[in-house]
Amino acid sequence: MWPGNPLKSWGLWIGVGALFAAWYLGKTLSGQQLSLIFGVVAFLIALQFIFGRPNWKLRDSVPGGLALPIGGGGIGIVSSLMGIGGGALSTSLMMMCAVPIKRAIATASGIGVFISIPATIGWIISGWNVSGRPEFSLGYVNVLGFVFIALSLIFVVPFGARATHKMDQVKLRRVFGVFLLLVAINMIRKSIL
Repeated sequence: MWPGNPLKSWGLWIGVGALFAAWYLGKTLSGQQLSLIFGVVAFLIALQFIFGRPNWKLRDSVPGGLALPIGGGGIGIVSSLMGIGGGALSTSLMMMCAVPIKRAIATASGIGVFISIPATIGWIISGWNVSGRPEFSLGYVNVLGFVFIALSLIFVVPFGARATHKMDQVKLRRVFGVFLLLVAINMIRKSIL
């Protein structure tokens, strides 16, 4: 479909996985289960970022073929269930496939749109007739929350991009890992207590 660069092909399969998770799995899993999934996956990713060797890799390049629907779909499913843009998962996968961290982060930022649009549509559909949702909600998507998050990104994204390019790669991995670990521990705590 996109010959020569399998990174571009991830977007299609990530979108399929994100839509499936939000539309189908979103109806069957409880909020507590979703929090636990988020916490466990984020915990594992954080450990890899903190303790993983920066030069450790599974492959010398990003795989194509059957790995695209399996890996891309998996990233889309997990990211949609976690309510994230997939940057942590995509970045980790690309780094394990010998993509430098700065390029992996930049590519993962672009991949986020392939998760956000299908996942948003799926979460709207799966929560459309659910009662007890907050005001200004379309299904499970709160429009007011979306607006506040989108407006805040205007201010923080340029700062994050500059900080990413200035920091040492090892330090960047560890800082990202520590923040993710704190979020993961909090989510696991909330889901089991």
